[in-house]
Amino acid sequence: MKLLVVDDDPMIREVCRVMLQSLGHSVTLSKNGSEAMELFTSDCFDLVLSDRMMPEVDGISLLTWIKSISDVPCILMTADSDQFGEANYSVLKKPFTQAALKVVLDSVDSLVIVNK
Repeated sequence: MKLLVVDDDPMIREVCRVMLQSLGHSVTLSKNGSEAMELFTSDCFDLVLSDRMMPEVDGISLLTWIKSISDVPCILMTADSDQFGEANYSVLKKPFTQAALKVVLDSVDSLVIVNK
């Protein structure tokens, strides 16, 4: 899959890149929601993985915008477990392992295949 990873923390972006590439995915990194919107409109992605709390455009706003213009599956990464029910997205709780990331990706991978 071709994935867009959005997080304002460079270390999280890099860890996600390494984990996702080792699982065989193509990864584009973005440092904030505004940049991610530009990347999303200029390229095609199979899935978006976004942090919840970011400056400029937060993860909820970004994923809401993406859902308003496409059917690309989205995963929200958050350390705040109290916010899990606030949006209609798959949620990945930080910190996470590669195994947990794979489980979430596998759960949306079938959606990506069906949508194509």
